Amino acid sequence: MVEKGILQYYKLANNYGRVAARTHYILKYSCALTIASKMKLNTLRRVFNKYGKNLNIKNEHGKVITNYLTADYRRPKNFTMTPVLDYTSLEAYIDQYDKRVQRGRRDLKGPCVLCCSNKKIEIHHIRKLSKIKRKDFLSSMMARMNRKQIPVCQKCHIKIHQGVYDGKRIQ
Repeated sequence: MVEKGILQYYKLANNYGRVAARTHYILKYSCALTIASKMKLNTLRRVFNKYGKNLNIKNEHGKVITNYLTADYRRPKNFTMTPVLDYTSLEAYIDQYDKRVQRGRRDLKGPCVLCCSNKKIEIHHIRKLSKIKRKDFLSSMMARMNRKQIPVCQKCHIKIHQGVYDGKRIQ
């Protein structure tokens, strides 16, 4: 998929064949090095001996599930140009994205989801960070960003933490 995107970008180049060959080589050998690292094979020779020149991945029955596709180095004859966005539609797109981002923030500032009160709104974390077991830094950061939070009023928040709350289920 990455290779197709790069080759799509360079399809108008005069040296398309050379660019396609080099891109294919770099990405294929990068994939082989990743497999060598993951499977603890250490060298590219062992990877290509085990998986073949097209890096064929087979299932238990010996049927090829996936492989690294061979590239076509010929320059495409038909060019399709994607339409260029004018300034107004680009601005509308950016505004739409901004509204989506703001909506996420606004949801946390809304009324209490339990009693619909607008007074003294606090954020309740459904899954505490201390209960999420993550080993590496990236996983812990993603857990922090994606944990579930809901706005509740101070009275409901106290009830939740005391274990007294007996209303609708918090999701």
